[in-house]
Amino acid sequence: MRALFTFCTLLLTLSPTLVSAQWDGVGEAGLIIVDGNSQSKTLNTTIKLSKASKRWEHSTELAATSAESESEKSAESYTAQWDTKFLLSERLFLFGDIRYFDDKFDSFDSIKTGGVGVGYKVLLSEKTQWDISSGIGFRKTELEDTGENQSGSTFLSTSTFSHQLTETTTLTNDTRLESAADNTFVQNKLGLNVAINSSLALKLGYEIRYNSEPAEGDESQDTITSVNLVYSF
Repeated sequence: MRALFTFCTLLLTLSPTLVSAQWDGVGEAGLIIVDGNSQSKTLNTTIKLSKASKRWEHSTELAATSAESESEKSAESYTAQWDTKFLLSERLFLFGDIRYFDDKFDSFDSIKTGGVGVGYKVLLSEKTQWDISSGIGFRKTELEDTGENQSGSTFLSTSTFSHQLTETTTLTNDTRLESAADNTFVQNKLGLNVAINSSLALKLGYEIRYNSEPAEGDESQDTITSVNLVYSF
């Protein structure tokens, strides 16, 4: 386990372009308020940073979602992730991925995952990009209610898709699968971005989170629908 995380850390940090290249960033924030017979609020915030050179591509993401109903916090989740790709050719690449996920929507206090593998750029054009990757890793899960720890090897697969529908509209779909002996987790994030100007955009989002073995009393699937303001820098 330590060897795997050491290898992930080295792959993610020892790139010669990590300091010299220019970072691009995207920030998202959205708030949905319901008032009347029932009162609820949902807050979504995300910050993404990325940069690329001839052989390396780095990306990091920090995200938080908090839902309150009748002034009581009903669910929340937090994500911190780092991903690095080393290009073997124009389309083929190696990747390393480290992720922390705290998902109280489904009673998981924390899910820590590290993985390495190989990927391929299926579509690579000015308007359409589609990357797929698969690998192996190690995952440690802590249950919120019992404090029980579940850990072991995991199969990791991701898909990242983006297509520019019009000059101002872009469709995105990101999928992540982590399959281990104790649980299979699937997360799919569908987004439609409509540009307001060169820096601002309106984003409609629909996210599905699925766990094959949810905590007792919880359902296998959660869905989150959001409307966010996106700022690119």
